[in-house]
Order: sequence, then C-alpha cells, then structure tokens
Amino acid sequence: MAKSISERMHYLAGYLNQFNSKGEVKKFNRDEKGYAKAVGIEPGCSVWLHHFGDSLTVGLIISQAAEKRYPAACKDATRRFQGFFNNKAVSDTWEHGLNQTKFKRYYVDVTAYADSEIMEVLNKLKKDFLTLKKENSG
Repeated sequence: MAKSISERMHYLAGYLNQFNSKGEVKKFNRDEKGYAKAVGIEPGCSVWLHHFGDSLTVGLIISQAAEKRYPAACKDATRRFQGFFNNKAVSDTWEHGLNQTKFKRYYVDVTAYADSEIMEVLNKLKKDFLTLKKENSG
C-alpha cells in the first residue's frame, strides 16, 4: 500500500532529524502540513523540504536580510540550486506563516520521486551547499 504524503513527510523529516520536541513533523500553524530543513547555507538562506497541499517540494528559501548580508552566498546558492535541477526550479515569493515576511523561493515538486530518490537529492544538495558554506567562510 502506498504511503500518504503526510507519512512520507514524517519519514523524510525523521531522516533529516527535523522533528519537533514531541517527535512530530514541524509546522508553524494548524493549516500547514510540515517542513524540515535540509541544510542551512547562511542565516536566512537554506534548503527545505515542505509538504504543501498535496505535494512535497525541495526548495531554496532566501530572506531579504540574507540577500543584504550575504549577497555572494545567496547568489551562488541560487545558481547552484537552479543548476542542480537543470534550471527547472520554479521561482516565486513565499510568505512566512507566522509573521508574513516575504522570501524568495526556488523549488521543485518531488512528490513523484521515490523516498530514496528524495533522500539522494537532499544528500547531494547538503554536500554541495556545505561546500559552498566553507568557500564563503574562508
């Protein structure tokens, strides 16, 4: 029997070690279905796994403050993320559920991927972006 998207999100959040203190998928409010951080590049510039509606997405989310403080890292992160997905990532503005802060978001719908494929994507992105973090700190 196929797992629901909620079950898949729970499994993948566990893989990323991103549960809340109750051992549940993190959410900002009751209407949100869940999120897990895959890798932080700089404060306000991170790769996330999200459960939105009936889909799972992997996305790079960048705050305006991060763009001002770390312009080179954010620009390079965007270039790398787009390149990783062969420039097929969708870009839009995403609004934070708690404080309505607006962020740039680049994302790819990975709902059709097997969980093992999503884990592989997350591992490769994590490795690549941790390399970027080291390059920008040195």
